[in-house]
Amino acid sequence: MIALAASILGVFLAQPAAESLRLPRAIRGQAVGYNEAHPDEPFDRIEFEIGPEWVRTEQDLFSGSLGWSVFDFTLDTMSKSLLYNAPSKRGTIGTRLDTYGNSRAEAFVSPLGWLRTLRVRAANGAEVRSGLEGPLTVYSCDMPGGHSLLTMYVDPVAKRIERVEIDDDRAPGIEAVYRYLDWREVSGGFHHPRRVEIMLSSPGSGSAAQKVVIGTLAAMDPADGPSAFTFPADAVITDYIENVVRNGKMEVIGDFDPNATPARVAGPGRGVSATTKQRWFIVGGVVIIMLAGGLWYWRRRGGLGG
Repeated sequence: MIALAASILGVFLAQPAAESLRLPRAIRGQAVGYNEAHPDEPFDRIEFEIGPEWVRTEQDLFSGSLGWSVFDFTLDTMSKSLLYNAPSKRGTIGTRLDTYGNSRAEAFVSPLGWLRTLRVRAANGAEVRSGLEGPLTVYSCDMPGGHSLLTMYVDPVAKRIERVEIDDDRAPGIEAVYRYLDWREVSGGFHHPRRVEIMLSSPGSGSAAQKVVIGTLAAMDPADGPSAFTFPADAVITDYIENVVRNGKMEVIGDFDPNATPARVAGPGRGVSATTKQRWFIVGGVVIIMLAGGLWYWRRRGGLGG
């Protein structure tokens, strides 16, 4: 099946590149998310910059007449992942992108991260499989731990990533499906979806759906890198790489015992406890980051219990 797919598709190899799918190598934009419970009222706004080896996202929450307020910030590179929760002024530094290949929020606004995931998983020794399913090319790979499966469906004629499915065999019925729709040209013959529809399901909790509408969108030069983010001076950021605590200027203000039980705080992870956040942020946790992050994301919207 793999040989057949390669012979028919030519440029579509086991690890498709952004250029072969006519996707820009780097983009910046802004998207607004709506959940099914309140389809006419925005829930959040995500400002994003996505490159081949870095991702920057800022999530703002909508509070009716109060307008928008910054909720969290994520900066992922291949060597460091920083998550910061604005209301609590707490953050963490760890690693993730060099293991999973996908940042916490980028799947909600772009399919670019899935290409990085395939590349990173292959570099880490995982097998990236490809084959044909009707008119579509299907790519799949196991995620860290070997229990979670990523499956990406590509239209080789239109050169579009149609959907991505994530499931975990340790929790049958838990699934995340991302559909990328309304593809439009960005510049120079490159295109990108302007709408993302996400369906998340969990046994005992039912399912929840979200629609994300991408407004502004522009191609970037990957060499420019992500924009800077200014933290308040009294921010407290726990650095799990160097086992120190930093302030908003990234100055070391103390150290800590990485083996100690973290306190429960309203920190990054959209309200998840520090203990739970550490499980997915550092080592992946019960389910992979793209699925677990999505489920927590929805619990904040009232779509799933918990």
